[in-house]
Amino acid sequence: MKQHNINTYSNSTIRRYNLKDAAKYLGLEPSYLYQLNSKNSITYYRPNNGKVYYLESDLDNWLNRNLIQSTEEVSMMYSQHNKQVRLI
Repeated sequence: MKQHNINTYSNSTIRRYNLKDAAKYLGLEPSYLYQLNSKNSITYYRPNNGKVYYLESDLDNWLNRNLIQSTEEVSMMYSQHNKQVRLI
């Protein structure tokens, strides 16, 4: 997978991917990723109407969307909320 470094800030490298490599990173077909672009369902960049590229951090954010919490996590949040309500 080709990674292109575009900037470095405080010892961390920002990585960008072309469409093919971004699709591979996400485990998708390039044609499906292109559909997501067309629907503006994923963040991408096209400087000066040139080639499309994706930042790794944006791809990670897309992968981590729609969190489904475990039953235990929901119970803990419910308990904490009830404790706060009782204090008021």
